[in-house]
Amino acid sequence: MNKTTEWWEKVIEDLLMLTPQQYRESIKQKIKSMNDMFFSNRSPRFAIIGRRGAGKSSLINAVFGKPITKVGAVLSETMFGTWYKCSDVDRGAIEILDTRGLGDAKNGKPEDSMQVLRKSVKDKCPDAIIFLIKASEVDSRLQEDLNQLKEILKFCKIEYSYDIPVLCVVNKVDELMPIEVPLEDAEKQENITIALKHLESQFNLLNISTIKFLPICTYMRFDQNGVVLTDRRWQVNILVDYLFEILPKEAQFEFARISQQKEVLAKMARIIGTVACTTTAAVASVPLPIADLPVIAGIQIAMITAIASLSGREISQQTVLEFIGGVGASFGIGMALREAARAIIKFLIPGGGSVISASIAYAGTYALQEAAIGYYIYGKSIDEAKKMYQNSKEEKEKS
Repeated sequence: MNKTTEWWEKVIEDLLMLTPQQYRESIKQKIKSMNDMFFSNRSPRFAIIGRRGAGKSSLINAVFGKPITKVGAVLSETMFGTWYKCSDVDRGAIEILDTRGLGDAKNGKPEDSMQVLRKSVKDKCPDAIIFLIKASEVDSRLQEDLNQLKEILKFCKIEYSYDIPVLCVVNKVDELMPIEVPLEDAEKQENITIALKHLESQFNLLNISTIKFLPICTYMRFDQNGVVLTDRRWQVNILVDYLFEILPKEAQFEFARISQQKEVLAKMARIIGTVACTTTAAVASVPLPIADLPVIAGIQIAMITAIASLSGREISQQTVLEFIGGVGASFGIGMALREAARAIIKFLIPGGGSVISASIAYAGTYALQEAAIGYYIYGKSIDEAKKMYQNSKEEKEKS
């Protein structure tokens, strides 16, 4: 359990103590699903089928946007089919099952290698499979690797009753002819298309379903301190978006944080925000005027904490309160008045007022969500975040 989780659990425990006993359990259950979304997450797990030279290490570096230290198996000759972690101390980790392709297995027969892979997959089920191939080698002993892919998919279907999504990633397309021209060159694009069509035909022959056939370039060069000297990444952002979409919910948060791709971060933040909005609305619909205000405030604080954490920052009570204070300094009085109005409506109109009360709570949480996304993910100033809050509030009030 990290410090952020410990802090939030203490906050919600204190807030629930302010709630009348008869409503405490009901509100606690409403908050549980939100807690699971915010803090019960894990590392994403990918199985990569690809031979040495396909660019597995450069793919991981391209996703992180920085050189990453491997923890665990490295040598293909001795550690075939082993899970290892690619991690960054500030962002999190990706778990990788590196199969290296049966053609690279140096020890034993292909069937022995498949036995090792079955054991690895039995130990831990991949969230997705990346079939990684070098663009210039799409017709090089492809059958062996496709048979390996099919075998893994079949085994996972039996073991987990799960159809693992597959992405076919064609790497190093910059090395296709003509080499000296940019990737946008018409002739190079034609050669990329030819490679993709050949791969697609081979997948179709074996009746292997894929999410996407995606050409990419992952080339990055770093100095000894990890500073980027050259960045020729192409369509890696599209790959990251596809991977994010096919991951299970519990792995999406950490993957978004690892990628630091703003569009994916914003998408994850809005998933978090939607849960917070519906939870605050549900709490607001419970007939306890005034007493639910601390709980709603706590949920909004948790949402801001989760969105801030996505940005890769170390989160504490102080940093969250700095954001709330900075933005709230401009519209805090208005928020207080709206919350008071919400409580008065609930008090004066005990049944029908709950619908109005819930909609006000939803709109306020949504506006805070958008302000937090602007401030933490897109680097907007406090003044800009204030405008985003006001615009978002007006938008929801009109809808």
